[in-house]
Amino acid sequence: MMTLFFDRQIMRRMSLRQGRTAFPGKVGTGFHLSRKCSRRRWRSGFGRFLADRSGQSGVEFALLVPVMLLLLAGTVDLGEALIVNRKIDKLATTLADVIAQESNWPSSDVDNVITGGTAIVTPFETSNLRIMIGVVHFDSNGNPLVSWTRAYRTDPLKSGTPWPYPLTGAIIDKSNELVAVHVEYNLTTSVSDLAKSFYGNGSYSFVRDAIFRPRISTTITNTG
Repeated sequence: MMTLFFDRQIMRRMSLRQGRTAFPGKVGTGFHLSRKCSRRRWRSGFGRFLADRSGQSGVEFALLVPVMLLLLAGTVDLGEALIVNRKIDKLATTLADVIAQESNWPSSDVDNVITGGTAIVTPFETSNLRIMIGVVHFDSNGNPLVSWTRAYRTDPLKSGTPWPYPLTGAIIDKSNELVAVHVEYNLTTSVSDLAKSFYGNGSYSFVRDAIFRPRISTTITNTG
């Protein structure tokens, strides 16, 4: 009996070392204990992985940085566009107001006024700026015709040709001329240049028109 007992104990220890299941009175040959331990280790490891939050902030930061940079670039781009929009509007109204204050303008003086007016656009580039200053009269049918024009970075219009730009809000008076100013500007930024590959247009376009009535007389002449 004692020999049988010790033999069973020895066989049990050997089976446990080999990863086998041993039961009193029977020596197992399966891997039940080994598989059960493996499942527990796998579940505990996967649970620790799911519960681990040590790198959560790093992952969130990596996901949010591109979005934050895109929002920042878009905000700066929108800010520049709003500034240019205000400057172009101020430029058109200022030029029309200045020209309307005299009854006669030498061409050189008009050119000086235009050159001085471009300073309003600074610090933005003036290479994409186009200005058309014209004095307009109306024919018998109420159509606006050019009396004279001066231009910046574009060709002036000939006298007697139709005025091609809108005269929004103008009151048609055949006995009075109007000072009309048309301004165009193209703004190119890093963001708009990047969008060119997607949309085909790499700049923002701004257009402004301003009209004033002569202050001193009903007409304004141009000499020289």
